[in-house]
Amino acid sequence: MMMPDVEVRKCKGFPHHFVTEDGRVWSGRSGRFLTPSSITPRPEYPDQRYLRVNLAGKTRYVHKLVAEVWMEAPEEASRVRVLDRLSLTPNVGNLAWESFKDIAPPNVSR
Repeated sequence: MMMPDVEVRKCKGFPHHFVTEDGRVWSGRSGRFLTPSSITPRPEYPDQRYLRVNLAGKTRYVHKLVAEVWMEAPEEASRVRVLDRLSLTPNVGNLAWESFKDIAPPNVSR
Protein backbone atom coordinates (compact mmCIF):
# COMPACT_ATOMS: atom_id res chain seq x y z
CA MET A 1 0.00 0.00 0.00
CA MET A 2 1.39 3.38 -0.99
CA MET A 3 1.32 6.00 1.78
CA PRO A 4 1.54 9.81 1.53
CA ASP A 5 4.75 11.69 2.36
CA VAL A 6 3.26 13.18 5.54
CA GLU A 7 2.66 11.62 8.94
CA VAL A 8 -0.70 9.89 9.16
CA ARG A 9 -2.43 7.92 11.89
CA LYS A 10 -5.01 5.17 11.49
CA CYS A 11 -8.63 6.24 11.96
CA LYS A 12 -10.24 4.43 14.89
CA GLY A 13 -12.54 1.71 13.60
CA PHE A 14 -11.43 2.13 9.99
CA PRO A 15 -8.25 0.09 9.34
CA HIS A 16 -7.84 1.27 5.73
CA HIS A 17 -8.19 5.00 6.44
CA PHE A 18 -5.70 7.44 7.94
CA VAL A 19 -5.80 11.11 8.95
CA THR A 20 -3.16 13.85 9.08
CA GLU A 21 -3.00 16.39 11.89
CA ASP A 22 -4.17 19.06 9.46
CA GLY A 23 -7.35 17.14 8.62
CA ARG A 24 -6.63 15.35 5.37
CA VAL A 25 -8.02 11.81 5.18
CA TRP A 26 -6.05 9.15 3.29
CA SER A 27 -7.63 6.02 1.84
CA GLY A 28 -5.30 3.04 1.88
CA ARG A 29 -7.55 1.28 -0.60
CA SER A 30 -7.51 3.96 -3.29
CA GLY A 31 -4.06 5.31 -2.40
CA ARG A 32 -5.21 8.95 -2.36
CA PHE A 33 -6.52 11.67 -0.10
CA LEU A 34 -10.32 11.75 0.01
CA THR A 35 -12.20 14.88 -1.02
CA PRO A 36 -14.48 15.87 1.85
CA SER A 37 -17.91 17.35 1.39
CA SER A 38 -19.32 20.02 3.68
CA ILE A 39 -22.63 20.27 5.47
CA THR A 40 -24.48 22.95 7.41
CA PRO A 41 -25.87 21.03 10.38
CA ARG A 42 -28.32 23.73 11.46
CA PRO A 43 -30.18 26.06 9.09
CA GLU A 44 -30.16 28.84 11.70
CA TYR A 45 -26.33 28.98 11.46
CA PRO A 46 -25.64 29.07 7.69
CA ASP A 47 -21.99 30.13 8.19
CA GLN A 48 -21.22 27.07 10.32
CA ARG A 49 -20.12 24.23 8.03
CA TYR A 50 -18.45 20.93 8.81
CA LEU A 51 -16.25 18.79 6.58
CA ARG A 52 -17.22 15.14 6.36
CA VAL A 53 -16.00 12.03 4.57
CA ASN A 54 -17.48 8.63 3.85
CA LEU A 55 -15.46 5.79 5.40
CA ALA A 56 -16.61 2.25 4.66
CA GLY A 57 -20.19 3.44 4.14
CA LYS A 58 -20.27 5.61 7.29
CA THR A 59 -20.23 9.40 7.26
CA ARG A 60 -17.68 10.86 9.70
CA TYR A 61 -16.85 14.47 10.56
CA VAL A 62 -13.22 15.27 9.79
CA HIS A 63 -12.66 17.35 12.96
CA LYS A 64 -13.77 14.39 15.07
CA LEU A 65 -11.43 12.00 13.22
CA VAL A 66 -8.50 14.38 13.79
CA ALA A 67 -9.25 14.76 17.49
CA GLU A 68 -9.73 11.02 18.06
CA VAL A 69 -6.26 10.10 16.78
CA TRP A 70 -4.13 13.20 17.36
CA MET A 71 -5.43 14.55 20.71
CA GLU A 72 -5.80 12.85 24.06
CA ALA A 73 -9.39 13.19 25.24
CA PRO A 74 -10.04 13.95 28.92
CA GLU A 75 -12.15 11.27 30.57
CA GLU A 76 -15.27 13.45 30.80
CA ALA A 77 -14.96 14.81 27.24
CA SER A 78 -17.86 14.03 24.97
CA ARG A 79 -17.43 16.20 21.89
CA VAL A 80 -14.93 18.17 19.85
CA ARG A 81 -15.16 21.94 19.50
CA VAL A 82 -13.66 23.90 16.61
CA LEU A 83 -11.99 26.87 18.33
CA ASP A 84 -12.23 29.50 15.61
CA ARG A 85 -15.75 28.34 14.64
CA LEU A 86 -14.50 27.91 11.06
CA SER A 87 -15.04 24.21 10.87
CA LEU A 88 -13.48 24.05 7.45
CA THR A 89 -10.09 24.17 9.23
CA PRO A 90 -10.08 20.88 11.19
CA ASN A 91 -6.43 20.90 12.29
CA VAL A 92 -5.12 19.90 15.72
CA GLY A 93 -4.34 23.49 16.76
CA ASN A 94 -7.93 24.53 16.05
CA LEU A 95 -9.70 21.79 18.06
CA ALA A 96 -10.48 21.14 21.72
CA TRP A 97 -12.28 18.37 23.56
CA GLU A 98 -15.14 19.55 25.78
CA SER A 99 -17.61 17.99 28.19
CA PHE A 100 -21.28 18.65 28.82
CA LYS A 101 -20.42 20.83 31.82
CA ASP A 102 -18.26 23.03 29.55
CA ILE A 103 -21.22 23.82 27.29
CA ALA A 104 -24.24 23.61 29.62
CA PRO A 105 -26.04 26.84 30.47
CA PRO A 106 -25.56 27.95 34.11
CA ASN A 107 -29.09 26.90 35.10
CA VAL A 108 -28.57 23.26 34.10
CA SER A 109 -27.47 20.78 36.79
CA ARG A 110 -23.89 19.67 36.39
